[in-house]
Amino acid sequence: MSKKRLNNTGSVYHEKGRGYRAQITAPDGQRSSKRFPDTEAGQKSAHDWLHEQLYNMSTGTFIATSTITLGEWIPEYLRIYCRQNLRQRSFDRLLATAKHVAPLADYKLQDLKPTHFQSLYLTLGHFAGETRKKVHNLLYAAMRQAVRDGVLVKNPVEDVAVPKVIREEVITFTKEEIESLLAKAKLHRWYPVLLLAVHTGARLGELLGLRWSDIDFASKTIHIRQTLQHASTGIIFEQPKTKASKRKIAIPKETIISLKNYRKQAMDQELCFTAMNGSPIQPKNFERWFSSLQRDCNPEWLALETKRKALKANKSTEEYTNILAKQKEALAARHKKFHAIRHTHATDLLAGGENIMEVARRLGHSKASTTLDLYGHAIPGNDVKVAQKVAKLYKFEIEKDQSSE
Repeated sequence: MSKKRLNNTGSVYHEKGRGYRAQITAPDGQRSSKRFPDTEAGQKSAHDWLHEQLYNMSTGTFIATSTITLGEWIPEYLRIYCRQNLRQRSFDRLLATAKHVAPLADYKLQDLKPTHFQSLYLTLGHFAGETRKKVHNLLYAAMRQAVRDGVLVKNPVEDVAVPKVIREEVITFTKEEIESLLAKAKLHRWYPVLLLAVHTGARLGELLGLRWSDIDFASKTIHIRQTLQHASTGIIFEQPKTKASKRKIAIPKETIISLKNYRKQAMDQELCFTAMNGSPIQPKNFERWFSSLQRDCNPEWLALETKRKALKANKSTEEYTNILAKQKEALAARHKKFHAIRHTHATDLLAGGENIMEVARRLGHSKASTTLDLYGHAIPGNDVKVAQKVAKLYKFEIEKDQSSE
């Protein structure tokens, strides 16, 4: 007597030259299948997969086979779930982060394992830890959404070690360097931007987005109400990122005087600082000017420049080439980004004993812990005083110091 085949138990069959295929009919009537290698191990894997799907059906966790790849899913995830909730600049950064996923783009979502992601992070080893962590966060969120959408049973990124972020030492300017930069920029139209940065610690985008209506000359304060950013769509003005970023900053009398004098010469416009034609300043153009300003304040580079000009007629000589190489090294050794002025402002305030809550408010940090994490090293230590207090609290038996005998 022949046995009757049960419905929906699935099947595993061999395709000549193509390996084994396991197939099952989903509860909604659609077939789901997967191909395996033409080996004994492949045949076993096919049966294991089939049994797993049958178990998932019995427990209500069955997921139909999907051919969507990571390279197809990430753009879809960004478009549907991220774009509407992010500002343009933030979305641009997310798109840049997504490019790092390219090595896994051709893998089907359902074929990806934790080892794939761990290997990806290893290939990104030459990038900063912060970059690798951003890639991890994007993948985790995208795969979590795939689980919610019924494409995956489990998020494979959950079992991947989060890339470590080693915070680099904050780079700052010395007092002499700041004074040199201010003196050199004194006659430039963007000098007030530099002066405000030194005296407020504001971000470049906050300063370039500053309007005359944001300056209260009577109370000697500036209001940070918008920020200028360069996005993929061009120059845009956005609201500060957080509530704490919208703030009022007190500035010295000398800075107010400088701004008043600058306003007399400025064009009749809404923005405080503009390019020569009155248009908003491109952040990259300002950074380029700031780099050249540092170059002109670099004594080693200037000395080499004098030698280079003397050899201008003999550019093909080895000496000329060596001078250019040394100039490049001299610039790299002393070059700092404009953001280092913000770090300098915060560090100097804390080193001078300013209350950390006040510094956090001035910088626009939502939490004082952020300020402490970044600049806590600048807070003066009181170990000697603490030791003296400990001695008074606990009555130790004082031993005679015999080191001088």
